[in-house]
Amino acid sequence: MNKIIILLLLPVSILFETEWKRIAIDQKVSLLLPSPIEKLDVDGKEAWYGEIDSAGKCMVMVTDFSKLGLDAKTLATELKKKETYEKLKNGIALGSNSKPTNEEITTFRGYPAYKITMTTEAEGESFDTALLNFFVDAKMYTISVISAKGKSYKTAQQKLINSIIIK
Repeated sequence: MNKIIILLLLPVSILFETEWKRIAIDQKVSLLLPSPIEKLDVDGKEAWYGEIDSAGKCMVMVTDFSKLGLDAKTLATELKKKETYEKLKNGIALGSNSKPTNEEITTFRGYPAYKITMTTEAEGESFDTALLNFFVDAKMYTISVISAKGKSYKTAQQKLINSIIIK
């Protein structure tokens, strides 16, 4: 019985062992990430990265489509087409050398959104990535939880997603 209780509390204990800090991605979006947080440049896009532990990572990246000549109105029109999400999925898979395993076109807090899970094989290791992409104005916010194959970070993923504030 004690082993069952320990196993049930293990995901919760991860949240208490890891310090989470709120960061402002821009004037519209803020969220919590595990600390320490590293700011990165990923192919010209702003990104933030934090480790849950040695097998779990969180990453947030912003794609500003206005820098690519796509305004908010045009992006909103494109997001009504299923093929837009297919292109997005294929671009993410190609860019990360991953295989999509699940996807869902949805909304997040009233904004268009696209959830996708992927598996990546790299350097003899396997990783699972759960992504939430949501679109505000002409920007796509990509929220990722990356974990070693077989590890689950659902509690941390939920904490990250629940912490998102959109102004």
